[in-house]
Amino acid sequence: MLNSNGTHEVWGRNVIVLFARCWLRAARDAGLEIVRARHAAQDVVEYGIIIATIAIVVLLGTSAFGDQIRPWFEQLAGRITTIGT
Repeated sequence: MLNSNGTHEVWGRNVIVLFARCWLRAARDAGLEIVRARHAAQDVVEYGIIIATIAIVVLLGTSAFGDQIRPWFEQLAGRITTIGT
């Protein structure tokens, strides 16, 4: 049966519902991609902060204890031998 819009009543509703579901699914998937990209960027920033913190701790440690560990490194370097041809 045709309705006032010239489309089948049942077919028209099914098409509208199907279109709405597809549109909502596409919008949801696009939103998830944006969220995933934000999480990936956040992970990179967090790893950068961790690496920077480790570098600062190493620099502070070598500055504070450099004179005390220098003899150990010199002794270790004296044990290393190289064979040249």
